[in-house]
Amino acid sequence: MPALNKYHSFFLKQKTPFYFYDTALLKQTIQKLKDSAGSYHVHYAMKANTNDVLLKIIKEAGLGSD
Repeated sequence: MPALNKYHSFFLKQKTPFYFYDTALLKQTIQKLKDSAGSYHVHYAMKANTNDVLLKIIKEAGLGSD
């Protein structure tokens, strides 16, 4: 988890709870998912997370949503 080490001092200053999203990792994961999905069209369940930044990345990657 290199991202966690990179942001360790940042994490120490945050009040909890807080959410940390590694958007680079999300993009890598989406690409791997798309590469392995074959003829299936992947949809993201928006009720799982409605963060606008994440939804924009998901939309730009061509995934559907519900």
